[in-house]
Amino acid sequence: MTDSIAHLATYPGRTALLAANIAHLRALFPKIVVCLNGYGSIPPYLQGDERIAAFIPAQDLKDAGKFADIAGTARYHFLIDDDLIYPKDYVTRMVAHAEAHGEPVVVGVHGVDYRFWYRGGARGRRVFHFESALQRAREVDALGTGTVLVAGTDLPPLAYVQDAAGFVDIRFARWCAEQRLRRVCVSRPAHWLTQSDFDGPSLFDEVTRVRRTEVLREVNAIRSLRR
Repeated sequence: MTDSIAHLATYPGRTALLAANIAHLRALFPKIVVCLNGYGSIPPYLQGDERIAAFIPAQDLKDAGKFADIAGTARYHFLIDDDLIYPKDYVTRMVAHAEAHGEPVVVGVHGVDYRFWYRGGARGRRVFHFESALQRAREVDALGTGTVLVAGTDLPPLAYVQDAAGFVDIRFARWCAEQRLRRVCVSRPAHWLTQSDFDGPSLFDEVTRVRRTEVLREVNAIRSLRR
């Protein structure tokens, strides 16, 4: 089995979602680190399995909890979300994509390119959505961190992303740009990766409404670092 660790961050409002998906995630990944933001105790369905390292952080890390290092380093680290449905060949296909592109590279299924000087809004970016087909791989500015494979040696420390909780995809992209890590959105058929039904609010949308200036500053920093 591939030397890898998967990381996800969640909160109590998504308990039913995670409970429904955890068996599928167990079948895919040899080890899963679960950051339980806002929980009072670890749910029973996450206990009694040495492949799952569940923890409750001292403060709400939001999506930055994916980067809490409590399980050591593996060759590959998958950053995942509890509302995505990963195909059975996800691990093998993503590793193959990473190896085909060579190091240093980060690969993902959801990609974003920012156009010109980004001022916000859909018109200022091009999105390669994870549910859509992509005929050939593309280098992009940012990758959705629910769809990422990154080498263990290329992960940022929690301290680097923690103050960007809520827009950690963008902070991670900035890290990659600073480290000269290529970000590649992989080729795939339509609906290779899909999403569970979840009616809750988008964390990214909520945070970017409040911290819009910070988000724009991060995006434009990424653009300024383009090779």
